[in-house]
Amino acid sequence: MSTTRRFQVGDFACVALNDGEFTYTAEQYFPSAPHDVVAQALQQSGQAAAAIPSPFTCLLVDTGDARVLVDTGAGPLTPELGRLPEGLRAVGVEPTDVDVVVVTHGHPDHIGGLTTNGSVTYPNARHLIMRDEWAYWTDEAVLAEYPALFAESARDNLIPLADRFDLVAGKVEVVPGVELIPAPGHTIAHCAIAVTSAGEDLLHVVDVAMHPLHLAHPDWHTAFDFDPQQALASRRELLDRAASEGSLVLAYHLHPFPGLGRVSRSDTGWTWDPADDEAPPR
Repeated sequence: MSTTRRFQVGDFACVALNDGEFTYTAEQYFPSAPHDVVAQALQQSGQAAAAIPSPFTCLLVDTGDARVLVDTGAGPLTPELGRLPEGLRAVGVEPTDVDVVVVTHGHPDHIGGLTTNGSVTYPNARHLIMRDEWAYWTDEAVLAEYPALFAESARDNLIPLADRFDLVAGKVEVVPGVELIPAPGHTIAHCAIAVTSAGEDLLHVVDVAMHPLHLAHPDWHTAFDFDPQQALASRRELLDRAASEGSLVLAYHLHPFPGLGRVSRSDTGWTWDPADDEAPPR
């Protein structure tokens, strides 16, 4: 399994980093969709409704002045996960070399690598998260209502790092050329990432769409969405932007890795055009 994919955005050296692969079910990905339509579409793509593969794809952006890591993977959630540090080292970056860690939202597959054996994984990095997202996932009254996996992940990986996080709101410039964009709905304050350099741009939509069928059928929400209608509004806003601007798009869960491509409008939604995995880095 490939763990890294280098690519350029203008003058910025970027790497998609595969933390490992997980499987979801059609009930998790498409709970509101007609079962027969989903089953047929999955069959046509060679996938089974009971085991839809998903990489967990983190992003490293090296602007030349700063190394920005977007999300930290799942950590030790399963033996197949937690490969992000290995991927970083494969491209010559130690965890201590990371300058900024951006957490797009508080789900376990995005925050599980913030700590390693109880210690901060990226000790020299400034950590950023949306203020409302932090407030939600560090509220014990909220965590008490969640399954143990979600609650324990927040308690282990967010709460102990309280003094390391900068809490932000709205559109925020992380470093020149890297911007946080609010994209709520999947979680209370889920965010996307825009990377712009030398006339080129990347829109990392994170969990706004978890499968190409979410592009073809933009009204199909996921079982993980905090506010399904708001999540669908964010999906439309981001994918319309990507289609209009011709942006390169990255999505955290799109299979196969690296989930990198472009979108164009179709009659019902958008069409996914994967990037050529064999294209050499520029």
